[in-house]
Amino acid sequence: MLTIRPIKAQDRDLITCWPAYPEEFRGLDYALRSGGWLDEYGQKENAKIYAIEESGDLVGFTLLSDVSIPSPEFRIALRADRLGRGDGEEIVRLTLSEGFSSFPLTGVHLLVRKKNVRAYRLYIRVGFRVVGETVLDVRGEKTDFWLMEIGREDFLPSRSVLPGESFFGQGSGVTPAPETLTRKEGG
Repeated sequence: MLTIRPIKAQDRDLITCWPAYPEEFRGLDYALRSGGWLDEYGQKENAKIYAIEESGDLVGFTLLSDVSIPSPEFRIALRADRLGRGDGEEIVRLTLSEGFSSFPLTGVHLLVRKKNVRAYRLYIRVGFRVVGETVLDVRGEKTDFWLMEIGREDFLPSRSVLPGESFFGQGSGVTPAPETLTRKEGG
């Protein structure tokens, strides 16, 4: 069972020593390194960084960029050996539950690389919806992103979207998946 708690200084030391990500995720593990997310957000007063553990073993971390604003940015990083194991949905739900129960947030947003279809689908299952797209410079490389968000009222902590269901609201006109990433409806 995965658990969430505030990150500690010794966690940061462990995370920066984690092994590199496999080729499929190469370039994403900069978040774990010196100058990465822990350094970027670690000194920000209103940023909340959480350690994710399984039986006392540190397996990842998440963050909410600034809980003093109505809709902070969500970020997630896992230890290399935990990638692709299906932990992401539970970790996202743990973090959103913590954020929505501890702070007066109206929503949470995130950026996901357009080429990271696995993560995109995970966020859709949790209830995030696409609200835009952007191109950002990431370590000197132009990278395409989807901007996604979830509102407090749309978040259900303990279950996924079932086939035929949607978290997008009645008559919202929001398509569950961009045209480039189709998903089978109803089954």
